[in-house]
Amino acid sequence: MTTAARLAESNLEEHTLAWLRDLGYSTLFGPDIGPGEAAAERSEWHEVVLKHRLNAAITRLNPDIPKDARDAALRKVLHPNSPSLVSNNHAFHRMLVDGFVFANPKLTPLASSILTPPLINSMYLWDHKVDLPV
Repeated sequence: MTTAARLAESNLEEHTLAWLRDLGYSTLFGPDIGPGEAAAERSEWHEVVLKHRLNAAITRLNPDIPKDARDAALRKVLHPNSPSLVSNNHAFHRMLVDGFVFANPKLTPLASSILTPPLINSMYLWDHKVDLPV
C-alpha cells in the first residue's frame, strides 16, 4: 500500500493543523463556530467567507484607507468576477500578495488607495479557522 493510499483526509487535516499550531497559529473547530451554535460566525454552512472577520481585518490592517476603498475590497473578495474557480483563486492570491488598488471616482482620476498585504490574517482549512500571527 502506498503512503498516499494510507493517508486519509482527516490525517492530513490534523497534521496540517498541528504544523500550523507549531508555527504559532491558533485554530478553532469549525462546528463550534457553525450555524446555530452559541459562537456562530455564519448563518449558513455555504457561507465560505466570514464577512465580519474579513471586514474587521481589512479595517485593522488598513486604518488610514477610506471606508469606501475598504468596502470595495470586501466586495471584490466576496463577489469574484470570473466563472472560473482557478481564475478566482489566482486573483484572490494576487490580492493577498500584492494588495488592492482602489481608484476613487469622486476625486481625480489618479487618486487611489492601496490596501496593503496581507489583506486578511485568517484562513480556513477544511472545517477549522486558523488565525495568522500579525
